[in-house]
Amino acid sequence: MDYNICPECKTPNEPEYEYCKNCGAPIAAHGGNQNARYNAAYSGGYYGTAPNTQAYGSSPQSSVSVDGVPENQLAAYIGKNSYKIIGKFIKIQQTGSKVAWCWPPFVWGFFLGPVGVMIWFLYRKMYKNGCIAGGIEIALSTITTVINKIFNIGGGVAEKLDKMLENNSFSFSELQKTVSSKEAVISVSYSSLVRVVGLAIAILAGIFGMYLYKSHVIRSIKKFTPLSNEPGYLTYGLASVGGTSAGAAILGLISVTVANSIITNAVELIAKLIRG
Repeated sequence: MDYNICPECKTPNEPEYEYCKNCGAPIAAHGGNQNARYNAAYSGGYYGTAPNTQAYGSSPQSSVSVDGVPENQLAAYIGKNSYKIIGKFIKIQQTGSKVAWCWPPFVWGFFLGPVGVMIWFLYRKMYKNGCIAGGIEIALSTITTVINKIFNIGGGVAEKLDKMLENNSFSFSELQKTVSSKEAVISVSYSSLVRVVGLAIAILAGIFGMYLYKSHVIRSIKKFTPLSNEPGYLTYGLASVGGTSAGAAILGLISVTVANSIITNAVELIAKLIRG
């Protein structure tokens, strides 16, 4: 039997293999424009029926590749909504752009701020990006706590309003004076800034989230493929290390909540020591 030698890792491949069974690189003997074949198969658009509906592990062949990684390996690693996501990957590859709108991180970020973006990253097992988003959330929360507890800016305004209500001295002139004070202006300005920062992070995650995910998927698959030479085992192995992780998202949310709580208690203690 004649074998086709992979140009990347030099592994002998059977003639019917279009992609190396070891590293996933396309084999020159079966050249052709992969993107063109993908578009032909997806004549109904990127969200149409998958061009390759073979069961995982049944064949090493694939009708499309992204950065040298075959479609069946991408689908195995991505898991849920794989063909919709692969369509986005192909669009990024064809246009050479890093922009491909991704709704989940934007929606989560819009309602929850950076911690919402963190939840999506961790759900898709992008742990590094998730930690960065979580760190931003903790930083913003820490600064807010320091401003309110140590400098007593936001808290001072709230205390004045509470005293006005307790003493039945609530009047429009006093209210106007309180809310227009320097403390109130700083408090409102900072709260608005935090919201703007959170919204900006949500928008950036929506714009570049899919590109970041594509880079993560390609890097993870190429790192994993040398560990298995059998196409069937390779596919199932990718499914086990890829996919999604609701547990990681929940653990990340709990970790951020606990960290914010510890920091808040520590800042309150420092504020009491400063005030004697």
